[in-house]
Amino acid sequence: MKKYIKYFLLIFWVLGIILYVQAKGNVQFAEWYATTIYPPISKGINVVMSFIPFSLGEFIIILGVIGVIVYIITNIVFIIKKKDQRGMVVLNFIVNPILLAGVLFFLYMTNSGVNAYRQTFADTAGFVTKQGTTQELTNLCYILAEQANQQRLNVDADEYNVAVFAQNETIDDIEKYSKDSYDTIGELYPTLTKGYGETKSLLSSSVFSSTQLTGFFFPYTFEANVNTAIPDYTIPFTMCHELSHLRGYMKEDEANFLAYLVCQNSYDSMTQYSGTFTAFIHATNALSGQDTAAYQQVLSTLDTGVQNDITANDKYWSSYKGVMADTAQSVNDTYLKAIDQTNGVESYGKMVDLLLAYYSDYV
Repeated sequence: MKKYIKYFLLIFWVLGIILYVQAKGNVQFAEWYATTIYPPISKGINVVMSFIPFSLGEFIIILGVIGVIVYIITNIVFIIKKKDQRGMVVLNFIVNPILLAGVLFFLYMTNSGVNAYRQTFADTAGFVTKQGTTQELTNLCYILAEQANQQRLNVDADEYNVAVFAQNETIDDIEKYSKDSYDTIGELYPTLTKGYGETKSLLSSSVFSSTQLTGFFFPYTFEANVNTAIPDYTIPFTMCHELSHLRGYMKEDEANFLAYLVCQNSYDSMTQYSGTFTAFIHATNALSGQDTAAYQQVLSTLDTGVQNDITANDKYWSSYKGVMADTAQSVNDTYLKAIDQTNGVESYGKMVDLLLAYYSDYV
């Protein structure tokens, strides 16, 4: 009888699927869960994780990969050696991962999956999103260009006139700025609750650059993890993006827009510029596909410093193009589509619609 007890773990598959179906089919339930059940769970665990100075999620992923390899090799050896028990070994080899996947799926749904189907931030904040015209998009790009030019004046630069953190600033300082900015904006938008910890820098940041990933939210430890090997002026935006996921906003376009909103609310010059720089890149990327002439005209209004930052950023990421990056992007695209973000990796750029709604009185 004991050997069958583990099959009770199948209940986690059932519970996970129930949560998935309920959340996907009922936005009111998903919003209720995201604002009532999720905050105390996520805050409680996140506070505990804040006492660990490194990303536990990063180590879990590494150990998980090692564990899968060891599991496969060990079972192959058992299948070869234990001929009289081969059937049972093969059965366990197949069943155990299925049972574990059920537990992980249930935890994923409770820790972030339900939130993917909550009410949009635009609805709760009263923003009216619509498909903007090319002229409105052009106007938005000019607004962001002017913002970037002004904010860039308050940022330090290296000998190549590329934006860098101030000499006395550390990553720890930037993490604090991002957290403080989020806590402050939570007073304006109640669903962006206060009380969460800071982001965590990935020890394997250079490896993440090779996959062209700037960070990730790990739902099993409620840690917002950031690749700190990327250009300085893109790090604060990434931190705020991952902190948006930590607060229960899982859609990439919303996380991007919220990151911009939070960055503009910061008392730190680099954080402000980081938000505007990234928003400008997304907006002009959208404009370049609609009106090349307008796109070129907007770029011509940029100060030299901002132009240098764009060039340096492009150069940084072009050095990491390859099979590994393509594979990672493909996996990320599949994951996003699996959780009903139908635009896949293009969802990151959908923040432009939210920016147009935010600046609707000016475009």
